[in-house]
Amino acid sequence: MPHAPAQLPRSLYVHVPFCAHRCGYCDFVTTSRSPEMHERYVAALRRELELRSPETTAPGSFDTIFIGGGTPTLLEPAALEALLTFTRELAAPGAEVTIECNPETVDAALARRLVDGGVHRVSLGAQSFSPHVLATLERRAEPDTVRRAVATLREAGVSRLSLDLIWGVPGQTNADVTHDLVEALKLEPDHLSAYELEFKPGTRLTHAQGGVEAALTNLGEQGDDFYDLVIDHLEAAGWWWYETANFARTPDERCRHNLAYWQADPWVGIGVGAVETLHASNDGAGSGVAAGGLHRRTNLPNVPRWLNAVEAGELPPSRDEVVDARTARTERVMLGLRLDAPVNIAAQDLFDGIVDAAGLERVAELELGSVTMVPSPDGVLRGDVELRLTRRGRMLQGSVGSLLLDP
Repeated sequence: MPHAPAQLPRSLYVHVPFCAHRCGYCDFVTTSRSPEMHERYVAALRRELELRSPETTAPGSFDTIFIGGGTPTLLEPAALEALLTFTRELAAPGAEVTIECNPETVDAALARRLVDGGVHRVSLGAQSFSPHVLATLERRAEPDTVRRAVATLREAGVSRLSLDLIWGVPGQTNADVTHDLVEALKLEPDHLSAYELEFKPGTRLTHAQGGVEAALTNLGEQGDDFYDLVIDHLEAAGWWWYETANFARTPDERCRHNLAYWQADPWVGIGVGAVETLHASNDGAGSGVAAGGLHRRTNLPNVPRWLNAVEAGELPPSRDEVVDARTARTERVMLGLRLDAPVNIAAQDLFDGIVDAAGLERVAELELGSVTMVPSPDGVLRGDVELRLTRRGRMLQGSVGSLLLDP
């Protein structure tokens, strides 16, 4: 029997690497190269999409578009307008178009440019409202800069606003985290991302802490306290904890683009350092991806090499990975654990050992989740189960994943 066609990607990630400076905790693909490169880079983005995924270059190809970085709003005005013209053409009716934004880049002209360019969701990097925490992170925007940016974006007509916060920063206290949450909610955002600081090898902040292991040892159990505090405070304020680090004011304010990642949908990624994951038969002929598998590609983090290849009409240098069908099934379960929705585990996943039955029982015994049988439409129990994590299970979803997937 022939396999059904793989799902055509409906999400696009666009990476813009330009930053005024690299923050001490950042290990993203960024560069502070001259503004003269901005328009050249944006033109190459369009060309890469044509080379990479010609079937998705038609108008209205994408339901979600996320422009990340770096600092996309640092682009020179002409380059930013060209980028927004490009993404507006690709956006389907009702599409979610998000752009990441640093507060210090926002003024009335930029805000109007974003709205006119079809952006209605802005992800603003506040990170903290405590000056000493911002100093540790080497962030340039002061708390008042964030407040002014929010007001300016709202006045321009940005309808959906997300704020990023970080907890687990060296020197941060419970009072600091509470202060950040209180100040963030005063600005009436629609969405909050509250991330645990990741100590990445090679960053200045990690080096200052003596390395990854030393940094995590210094944080100790305080990280759990911070996480509890964030969840308690936001849920008490009526917010929906819908994903490991993400909270929405209403169900409609969830980030649709990121939900596509967590639901294991395919997506196209363009730009230096961008990642893309496509299902079998959507990634071009001869890739070696078997039915049910994935092709994951990561563009190498070198701006000149990326530009030179794309401008020569060639695909940029990348690291490519073929994910077999079994691993893809494992990834789908693992990603599902991040969400507040129950994880459906098929009987076939248990039979094939994708999910360990003993591990599933152990999750229930530890009160990290509850397991129920799922009847088929005819009411017969065929062995499918539904796993709903408890609050503690969600906070420890990495450990739950180890119990289920690494017997």
